Amino acid sequence: MATWKEDTIQALKNLGGVAHLSKIHKEVKKLRKGKLNPTWTQTIQRELETYSSDSDVWNSKLGGKEDLFYMAEGKGKGVWGLREMFAIAPTDLNWFQQLRTEGVHGNVINFWTPTPWNISRLKKGDKLYFMLKSPIRKIGGFGKFVEYKNMKAHEAWKKYGRDNGVENLGQLISRTDLYKSKHTKNPLISNPEIGCILLKDPEFYDDEDFKSEKLLGINFPKQVVKIKYFKTRKQEIFKETEVKVDKSFDLIDGNKAKRKQLTQKERKGQATFRRNILNIYENSCAITEIKQKEVLQAAHIQAYVNEESNHIQNGICLRVDIHKLFDNGLISIDSDFRVVISSMLKSTEYEKINGKKIKLPKNKSYYPSATALENHNKLVFRK
Repeated sequence: MATWKEDTIQALKNLGGVAHLSKIHKEVKKLRKGKLNPTWTQTIQRELETYSSDSDVWNSKLGGKEDLFYMAEGKGKGVWGLREMFAIAPTDLNWFQQLRTEGVHGNVINFWTPTPWNISRLKKGDKLYFMLKSPIRKIGGFGKFVEYKNMKAHEAWKKYGRDNGVENLGQLISRTDLYKSKHTKNPLISNPEIGCILLKDPEFYDDEDFKSEKLLGINFPKQVVKIKYFKTRKQEIFKETEVKVDKSFDLIDGNKAKRKQLTQKERKGQATFRRNILNIYENSCAITEIKQKEVLQAAHIQAYVNEESNHIQNGICLRVDIHKLFDNGLISIDSDFRVVISSMLKSTEYEKINGKKIKLPKNKSYYPSATALENHNKLVFRK
């Protein structure tokens, strides 16, 4: 049977991380299936106080290394929260930029280390934040820990591909060698062993959203070259962004576009747009329903003009070939959310999707903009 401390932790997790003591009691009772001793409520109270630096009975010798709980609404209110473990690690700028620009192709990204680190303190779901290296020295995003393993570079490339934050195997090895050339006497290894910190659901902030140590009230010395662990109140420092629709999408005046041709890297907010679109479409093409992330893209219904174009209602998740046909006016979507194909696609494999109703997000506020779809049908679609 789990200890009282473990059951108290699990109860708070089940209750969303913060709850009144009375609810914690009920949840522990469920976990213990009614197998309780006469003083079990006092035991839970003692566990909360023993492992909380907010408490007057905080025992630094016993619980100092495990500051697990906090008083969410101050002393005497009876509302307790579970402190969350998170970590921060120095992050290569090239790795970050590639993944922010491209997005995630598979289910996880590989925050690889040039030598094995043997991470042990992170548990599944804990967040690892990316401290971007000099000259930026700010936190640029995070990922949720899945697992750690040591792998040969060839194996890591085969399994995770560009989700290693590199363009090819040669680049993975050369970056490993570059690090080792500064720290070891024999750097060049044809198939080096690397540490693989696997993360899911990564979020990459736009430049203006990078977070400084001073702003967050944490200390991450420049001398830290691997990783540093922290405990904090739930969502006290870092908050995940939610997709919110404050107003419906309106068509954007094309004259607002920059005169020079835009590259993907110059498109402000593109990584966030892709992540949000794939998320609301459950990583599935709205037309073909294929779920292979490597071929999924976030398509703009009205072509990209500026950051305003990244409205959730101006996006749709499409397979890469469908996306190209959509942008080139050979495929469109009508007001009933059904696919229409150009006469130029007659007698091709794409004819079978003509008239098919697209898969829509569960939340109606995320549905594709009727105005944007009408605009595409009138001005882009080549009947």
